[in-house]
Amino acid sequence: MIPVTKSHSRAAYQAALGGAAFFDGSHLTRIEHRGADALDLLHRLSTNDLLSLGEGGVRRTVITTAEARIVDVVTVVRRKGRPILLIGSAGAAQRLLEWLDKFTFAEDSEPRDRSSELAQLTLVGPESPRMIASLAGAEDLVLPGGACGEIAGNLVVARTDALGIPVIELVSQQASVGDLARELEKSGAVAADRAAWDALRVARGAPEWGSELDERVNPHEANLNGLIDFQKGCYVGQEVVARLDTYDKVQRRLVTVRCDTPLVSGAALAAEGRKVGEVRTVAAPEILDAHVALAFVRRGHWDPGTRLAVAGGGNAAVVSLPLA
Repeated sequence: MIPVTKSHSRAAYQAALGGAAFFDGSHLTRIEHRGADALDLLHRLSTNDLLSLGEGGVRRTVITTAEARIVDVVTVVRRKGRPILLIGSAGAAQRLLEWLDKFTFAEDSEPRDRSSELAQLTLVGPESPRMIASLAGAEDLVLPGGACGEIAGNLVVARTDALGIPVIELVSQQASVGDLARELEKSGAVAADRAAWDALRVARGAPEWGSELDERVNPHEANLNGLIDFQKGCYVGQEVVARLDTYDKVQRRLVTVRCDTPLVSGAALAAEGRKVGEVRTVAAPEILDAHVALAFVRRGHWDPGTRLAVAGGGNAAVVSLPLA
C-alpha cells in the first residue's frame, strides 16, 4: 500500500522531478489489438501518424469524433512480434471497444480488453531509464523516448515522456506487480500517491479524463497539439481539427493558475465581472507550496500573467509552464 501522508506526497513529487517515483496505473485501460489491419485502423481514427510507427515504437494519439471531440487519449505500444497494446484512460475500455467496432468493416482487427488481467505501474523521473536498464540487466542500454521493449518476456516497458520528463509505463501480470514495486523501491524509486500525481499534472499542464477531458473537449482546448500530425491524411475528425488550427477558432484553453487563497474544483474564474473560466484539478498546496490548479479559460484570458478573480474571493493569475 502506498502511504498517503502529506510529507510522503511531497517527497514523491520531488523524487519524480529529481530522481524517480512510481505510481499505481492499474486503474487505466489496457487493450490488446490484434490483426493485420489494427495499426491502419487506429491511424484512420486518431490525430497522430501511426503508420510510421515501427515495431518497438511508442506513440501517443487522440481518438476523436467527427466533430473533433475526444473519445480518449491513448498510448499505442507496437511490440515486436506481439499484438499492439493500447493504454487508455481509466474506465475507457467499453468506450474504446465500441468506437473501434463502429469503424471496423472487413478489416482484420480484433481488440480485446485485458485491463483486469494486467497490472501497471508508471515510473516517472530522470533516473527512470537507468532503473529500467538495471532491471533488464543491461545498465549501458537506456530505453530512449518513444521506444518499448520487454523484460523477461512478460514485463512490457514503454517510454512515453508524457509529462515532458522521462515517463515509463510498466505493464505486467497482476501476480507479479508487487514484486516489481519492491524491485523499484530497492533501486531507489519512491512509491507515490494520487496527490503527488495530480501535483505533477498541474505543474506540467497535463489533462486527464474525467477531470479535464471528456466528450465535450477537443484536442486544441486541452493543449494536446503535440499529439496531432497536421501533415497526415484523413482521419475521423481531421477536417474540424485542421479548421480550428488554420482559422484560429479555439475558444478556450487549459492553463495552470496560481491563487493567493485556497482553490476548489469547479470554482468560477472571472474577468471584469464576467465568468471566463473554471477551475478543474487542484494540487495539494503542501506539495507545491502554493495554491495552484488546472483550469479552462476563455480566449483572451489564457496568456501567462493574465489576472482573474476567483468566485468566493481570491485573485488568480495564469502562470507559465512547467512550474519549478
